[in-house]
Amino acid sequence: MPDDLLDFVSGPTPYSTSWLWIAVLLALVLIGWYAAVFVLTMPGRRIRELPVIGATRSELLKRRFARAVRAIGDRYRAGDMSAAPAAAAVSSELRAFLHRATGARAEYMQIDTIAASELASAAPILTDLIDVQFNADSTLDVGAVSHSAEELIRAWS
Repeated sequence: MPDDLLDFVSGPTPYSTSWLWIAVLLALVLIGWYAAVFVLTMPGRRIRELPVIGATRSELLKRRFARAVRAIGDRYRAGDMSAAPAAAAVSSELRAFLHRATGARAEYMQIDTIAASELASAAPILTDLIDVQFNADSTLDVGAVSHSAEELIRAWS
């Protein structure tokens, strides 16, 4: 009789392979998360050197800053801003873009220094913006200058 009961005794049930695949998937997600955090928090000058990520970052920067400059120009044209604050805002956005795109501290540079550096193509626009911002008798149109700044941002390489 005891031999008949041994037919119903079996070993422990094996683990399901789905748990193994879930563990592998979670480990890969964790590795991807750490890689993304590492890459996305790198300084800009090292990100620019990465082939795909650098190009994507550059295009996103161009799009973001061009949209901000266009919004300032639109607010000026709509009459929501006067010329001096609009010129100051466009100048600030353009300098921030130049800093993020090249790594040069354009926010703190004089126009002469900008004209003598790799940022020389932005010097005439910044000169016009400074004229509008600090010269009450200026005849320059902030709308046209903001359009020029937007085109410079879009064409930056």
